[in-house]
Amino acid sequence: MDLPSNSMDAQISVGPQLSGNIKENAMLLDVQYVRPNRKEGKPDYLYLIWKDLLTGQKYTTAIPEPKMEIYFEKPEFRNFNYNKNYEVMDKLDKVVTKYTNIIPTIANDMGDAGKNYLSRIYETKDFKRLNDFML
Repeated sequence: MDLPSNSMDAQISVGPQLSGNIKENAMLLDVQYVRPNRKEGKPDYLYLIWKDLLTGQKYTTAIPEPKMEIYFEKPEFRNFNYNKNYEVMDKLDKVVTKYTNIIPTIANDMGDAGKNYLSRIYETKDFKRLNDFML
């Protein structure tokens, strides 16, 4: 795996996936997201930099094309009278999507209005409006 070169290369080694006993003894130090480079055909990456608390060794775990769990309120519980900050998990549907597809997934869940709004954003190149989907 090609890691960006920096002064910490000598101290950080590529580590195993965080699972089992490793998770219990790991301390997360940093999370870095690198966007995909479509011109060069390189996918996006999520880098987890963590430390094994038993040995003191630092590791980097790279996750290509990271997936993310997002939750949508089930249609029968949707109430648009006010913006909810939280909801009981039983009233939510879990969707797993690539990190790069979060906004199109949200637009798809919104139905035709969301899809049309996303199309208009791309047509007018008003990309700052993409943040409207994250409210």
